[in-house]
Amino acid sequence: MLKATDRSVLVVDDHDGTRTALRVLLGRAGWRVQTAPDGRQALAMLDGGELPDIALVDLNLGDIDGLAVLERARARGLARRCLMISAESNVPAAVEAMRRGARDFLVKPIEPTLLLDRMRHALAATRGCDSDPGSIWRDRHAPNIVGCDAGLLQLLRMLERVATTDCAVQLLGEVGTGKRLVAGTIHRSSLRRAGPLVTVDCRAPAGELEALLFARSGGRVAAAHGGTLYLEEAGRLPAGLRERIAGALTPSLADPLRPRAIDARLIVGSSEADAASEEAALVDAGSAVSLRLPALRERPGDIDRLAEHFLRQACERLGRPSPGYSDAALARLRAHPWPGNVAELEALVDGLTAQASLDGPVTDDALRDKLPRADAFTLAGPSSRPPLELPERGLDLRQLLGHIERELIEQALDRCAGNRSQAAKLLGLKRTTLVEKLRRR
Repeated sequence: MLKATDRSVLVVDDHDGTRTALRVLLGRAGWRVQTAPDGRQALAMLDGGELPDIALVDLNLGDIDGLAVLERARARGLARRCLMISAESNVPAAVEAMRRGARDFLVKPIEPTLLLDRMRHALAATRGCDSDPGSIWRDRHAPNIVGCDAGLLQLLRMLERVATTDCAVQLLGEVGTGKRLVAGTIHRSSLRRAGPLVTVDCRAPAGELEALLFARSGGRVAAAHGGTLYLEEAGRLPAGLRERIAGALTPSLADPLRPRAIDARLIVGSSEADAASEEAALVDAGSAVSLRLPALRERPGDIDRLAEHFLRQACERLGRPSPGYSDAALARLRAHPWPGNVAELEALVDGLTAQASLDGPVTDDALRDKLPRADAFTLAGPSSRPPLELPERGLDLRQLLGHIERELIEQALDRCAGNRSQAAKLLGLKRTTLVEKLRRR
């Protein structure tokens, strides 16, 4: 645990009175305080010395815009610990600062307790990330992959190495762990980034999927020429389609020197169970790189970070600053088992911002009706399944499964404030499949 004197802060403000007041306040709270009276001195301090734990940067500096200081902090891997401050409630400027990676935006005069609380949250949310040697690459290529869990940092280091190769990649993880986000990161940081990224959800019915992949007028496989083809939930592909895709993307066995018909990098995403049983013909285990994405319950320390990130994103889309969370709300989020992983958390936060004005921090009361009990039935694994017993007289399995399906669909729609796309993501369905199920009800 950090001692009070181990925490350092850089205050950048061109107003003498503000710098003095903040130096006194933060010093009494146990922070080591450095100050810069203008942007140029702040840039020199960021370039030439030990980075502070937190930076408080005034938006309107006399010589250099505060956003320029934020950009330099971002280049040094410090953006996630920058809190922008301003004498005016400038919502567009606040949104722009958050878009560029700032942790928070506060309006002067700042209530001392609020400032210290936001600084504490910023420090806690990024602790452990500073030791990541790939933080600069991450800020440039993977800013939306959020977290400091050791397993996630290892995954990011592997992504940095794999991205500039042309090998096939197998992404393993539960539904909702972010395989599509990782596939996009690989493509955008690869030598093929100027080409197309074509994504195909393989959960579609076989006939529809074949037409989508190999349409006579040019299917999705052909559309990936020169770029990357990402097959989501590839374990659902029928064997015949797997063989056609593999044939289209590999050189002829009769003439190995002949260029392959479709020059595209292949990335496949699947659950570990599907990968073990279904994908041997699609990716060559000897040449493909397998990367495992951890479930959210395996990285509980990242729940706060992800919740704050999704709230900032949602508020940015609405053109307003993020209000943050109360400590009780964060405690409730940490206690939830997250069977739908990161996608479930994102859908929850999107639903909150759609339904509430959020004039203040998200409270525990706002979450109570949206999160089921921690001991509620989930599909997270065998240990979470309730005991099942077949009645003596048997049962109508079709009727029972229909009832369970309807109940889970209703819960997903309720949790996502009626957003069908987000609900489909929580349920591991295509949006069109969910719409069809709703139509048949």
